[in-house]
Amino acid sequence: MSFKTNYSDVIICNRALSCLPESPIAMMDAPGIAARECRQHYSPVVRRVLTMHDWGLATKVESLAVSSDNPRREWTYAYAPPADLAFAIDVVPADLVGGNSNTNYFQGMQALLGGTKFGKFKRSDGKIYSNIEDASLVYTTLDITEDAFTEDFVLVVEKYLAAKLAMPITKRKDLADALEEEGDKMVNRAVALYRSQQGQTYGDEKSDTERVREGSLTYYNYGGGY
Repeated sequence: MSFKTNYSDVIICNRALSCLPESPIAMMDAPGIAARECRQHYSPVVRRVLTMHDWGLATKVESLAVSSDNPRREWTYAYAPPADLAFAIDVVPADLVGGNSNTNYFQGMQALLGGTKFGKFKRSDGKIYSNIEDASLVYTTLDITEDAFTEDFVLVVEKYLAAKLAMPITKRKDLADALEEEGDKMVNRAVALYRSQQGQTYGDEKSDTERVREGSLTYYNYGGGY
């Protein structure tokens, strides 16, 4: 017996609609307000959730190109981020991964190091800042399909998508706010569990919920980045 779920945009939209509750749609281009709102909000919500946390989805490694402009002098290097960057996981020396996108060697090194991240870095102003010369970025890519989704990720997408659908379909702001809050709590739990497993500590001034509501977790500290 296999318990693998074959996720699709229609399946995830129908899970979100069930939170309202609202009748399911048969296809994304179906007539009616439910399908119309799903078409409008599904992709932006997935992109938003991808930027919030390292969900362990579609991890890539790419060599970083040095930017000619470095406005933050506390960092030695400013790099241009990859065009498909969703969430920055770690900055590593390029020779560690051999200059390719295969993460197997990197993940093996991470296992040997007990999950320790390699370098302090910051994502800000449309750049990746680091003190590592000739760096590569380990990150979650936006080039992902539903085949790579996990249940934890889909649960968060489901809640945030339902929050977007609630007002146009039900006209209930209280329901939209409650569903958004549920999504925030799920992300906060996922981040807290990840930090606990990694043994990481963070010292930024914003709460997880504040950073989630901004659409991304942008603070970077030793051992990783959010």
